[in-house]
Amino acid sequence: MTDRSDGGLLDLIYGAAFDPTLWPAALEAYADRLGGTSAWLSQLSVEDGSGINLNDPMARIDPLWAQKFAGHFADRNPLNHVDDPSGFLRQWKPIVLTDEDWMPKAELIKSEYYNDFLKPQDIGSTLMIRLVARGADVAVLNINRSLRAER
Repeated sequence: MTDRSDGGLLDLIYGAAFDPTLWPAALEAYADRLGGTSAWLSQLSVEDGSGINLNDPMARIDPLWAQKFAGHFADRNPLNHVDDPSGFLRQWKPIVLTDEDWMPKAELIKSEYYNDFLKPQDIGSTLMIRLVARGADVAVLNINRSLRAER
């Protein structure tokens, strides 16, 4: 007998591998399961933040904010920026981390990225699940949490 306690999440994830139109529903279900409000499966360059595709799988992300990210915030994202991309990529590994694992929350809160991009979207915390690195591009599943939620 199959355990269905995942609410169909695993079926959605496996299904999305064959039918990409299922990714938004899979990401939504995954975000819900983790107490998140939105999700994005990104592939960005650690050199300059480039690589966003407005057709990337997203859930509960306003397309206007995705456009603002692509047009202005991608290269200002301290959660993606690294000073030494080559060194970072040599040590890169697929792990799960939060924005606070990456940098002190007090430092993030001072940034333009937080105040002009995350905060207006009610994003207070981000869980980042590193999936794969190819060249300078890193694919990450990002799950966002409300400012009003616990970290």
